[in-house]
Amino acid sequence: MEQKVGYYIKLINDKIKTKADYDLKSNNLTLSQSRVLSFIHQHGGETTQKEIEDNLKVAHPTVVGLVKRMEKHGFLISFFDPNNGRNKIVKLTPKAEVIGNNMAQVIDSQEDKMLKGLSEEERKQFLYYLVEIYKNIS
Repeated sequence: MEQKVGYYIKLINDKIKTKADYDLKSNNLTLSQSRVLSFIHQHGGETTQKEIEDNLKVAHPTVVGLVKRMEKHGFLISFFDPNNGRNKIVKLTPKAEVIGNNMAQVIDSQEDKMLKGLSEEERKQFLYYLVEIYKNIS
């Protein structure tokens, strides 16, 4: 029996998460935490919890838990925005900035590995299809 697309998407997701969690363990990070770190790094080292939620497409309690664990391990500090007390600002620590610089390179390397053998045009087309699939199920 031929497997469906969703089956392979699930297998790929599981493999990415398992490999990333293993590779990140030495830095005391998980894949989800590295995504938070990478997002904040790309935004100048500081952002709001709400922007993290929107970018990662996760619920508020999930981000609160991620931020708390990352604060505990010395990657982030968080504080209420002095201009708007409803917003919580999340900022990278110097420890996280060093890792953030390397994170972009690691992500690019993993992406290249995943898409090995595909031309630039095929990569763009594949990304287009993934985005369309995501929109269809959203």
